[in-house]
Amino acid sequence: MLQQMSPTYWKFFKYCNIKHVTGIPHNPTGQTVVERSNRTLKEVLHKQVGGTKTPKHRLHNALLTLNFLNANEKGQTAEERHWTMEKTAELNQPVYFKDVLTSVWKPGHVLSWGRGFAFVSTGEEKLWIPSKLIKIL
Repeated sequence: MLQQMSPTYWKFFKYCNIKHVTGIPHNPTGQTVVERSNRTLKEVLHKQVGGTKTPKHRLHNALLTLNFLNANEKGQTAEERHWTMEKTAELNQPVYFKDVLTSVWKPGHVLSWGRGFAFVSTGEEKLWIPSKLIKIL
């Protein structure tokens, strides 16, 4: 992946003092999620017919298919699941989450659930926490 970046990017990173890292800190399964998403997109692109279309057009069609045309068992598309409000019963519920830096379990309240993570408020700060580090009370 790093070899594919152009020298222009590296110059920009150096100029802005940006350290380029890959993966998601303290969440090794995060990279798996990214790789699976890439694989799914490639599979949809491979299934498309009509090879005369531009790559940009093919990508737009694939993303449209993935985000708006695939429904789950409740009949909701990914777009509907992303934008619809979650049930209030699931929000603001008390939880304990593990602080990865100190390995201490801390109390908090869920502000939002996502796929594999939750947005948790401790009262002092708001954090994105992997769901495997959350215990619901």
